[in-house]
Amino acid sequence: MKIAVIGDGGWGTATAMLLSSYGHDVCVWGPFADYVDEIRSTRTNPRYLKGVEIELANLGYISLPFLGQRCRRTIILCAV
Repeated sequence: MKIAVIGDGGWGTATAMLLSSYGHDVCVWGPFADYVDEIRSTRTNPRYLKGVEIELANLGYISLPFLGQRCRRTIILCAV
């Protein structure tokens, strides 16, 4: 299932990781492009989930400009 999680904090990231581990195609939206890029490049969420590595197999992070373009999903969860 294609799922969007709105919010890249601890709750949003943990929820997205759980859904991704069950094989869902998950897209996480974050409001700040520089922080989204940091999460993507380091595969961690240092502000909210220190020490937890993020597996990016079925999990993608995007920022505001791309929300409508690349995040077409069946289910949208709000974790803010």
